Formats: sequence, C-alpha cells, structure tokens
Amino acid sequence: MRYFVTGTDTGVGKTHVTVAMTAGLRAAGRAARAIKPLETGWTPGQTDAEQLAVASGRSLAESHWQHFGAPRSPKAAAAIEHQTIDPAALTTWCARCTGDPLFIEGAGGWAVPICSGIRMADLATRVADAVIIVGRAGLGTVNHSILTIEAVMQRAPVAGLVLSRRPDESIDFTRENAEEIAAQTSARVVVYPDDLDDLLGWFHGGFDEQPTHPMG
Repeated sequence: MRYFVTGTDTGVGKTHVTVAMTAGLRAAGRAARAIKPLETGWTPGQTDAEQLAVASGRSLAESHWQHFGAPRSPKAAAAIEHQTIDPAALTTWCARCTGDPLFIEGAGGWAVPICSGIRMADLATRVADAVIIVGRAGLGTVNHSILTIEAVMQRAPVAGLVLSRRPDESIDFTRENAEEIAAQTSARVVVYPDDLDDLLGWFHGGFDEQPTHPMG
C-alpha cells in the first residue's frame, strides 16, 4: 500500500508522525519507507526529507525530489527562484519509489498548490492508494480535521486521522476532540504519541484493506 500523508495545516506534525510510523514498522520487520518529494523552507541539516531518509534507512537523494528555499507553497517558492514544477515528472518519480508500506509526505495541506492547476490533492490521487491525515491536538482541530476529512473523502480513501499532541497539551482534551471527530466522520482517529501502538496496529492488523472510502 502507498499512503499519502497530508495535514490539516502546516506545522501540525506530519513529519514526526511519518517518522514514527516508518521507524516503528521497520523495527517490526516491515520494509516501510517514507519520502517527501517536495519541500519548501529548505535548510540543509534541518529538513523533513533528511529525517524521513534516516527513518527509512535510505539516502537523502532517494527520499526527496525537489526543494526550494522560501517557506511558501511549492508553487510560490518555485516562482521566487524562477522555476516551475513539472507535475508529470513529479508523478513519475513518486511512482518509481517502493516500500512496504510507502508513505508519501506532502507539503502542507490537501489544497496547497504545486503548480498552476495542480494541488497536493491531485498528486495524492495519482500516486497513493489512501490518505493519512495529521492534525494538531488542541483547540480548533475539530473544525479543521472534519473539513479536511470531508475534502479528502470526496477524492480518495481516508486511512485515518492522527492527532499529534505536544507534551504541554491535555490528553483528556485531545481524546475529547478525537471522539467528536470520529463520531462525525466515521474515520479512524488516534492520538500520537499516546496511541502509537494502535497506529502501528492499523498496518499489522489488516488495516490496509479497510480505509474509509470516498463519499457518494
């Protein structure tokens, strides 16, 4: 299975969750791998792609396709550097990557533009079988998470939602949010890092065959 990892917003913890899934599955004997084909705000030594490469036991070149310095959407960051992103070449690069499972981390959220007329959503539907959504744990996540789940479900199977909780955030409040989101969407919802075993259990226990499918 190939999973596209998207977020309800930027900075919600996609890379932390993707690293944990990849490392946890590899420790259990799976040939899991994570890639980040596009990254903006690129600072060598502090990149998401570098973390994913280490977790996957791969080189940076194998884990990343194109990067830009400005912390903007890929479309805007490329324009600043007078470059354009070739969506066909991007899709081909992603399609050549393999893993058991393969996690493909997007840049930002579901509607972030890659180039004119192409969003992260378009890339996800071309290169992945299902989508994992990562959201923040605290206030506002119910609205952001439900909107993202509903948007993704219009186009792709939703594997589940992971709420990434920071150490200073209440676990009780986070679980309250998780329960509300699950009740309204019927999506699987777990809290990271508290429910890491449950999250990894999705993949060990036949979860690959049970995503929430598109609406309609």
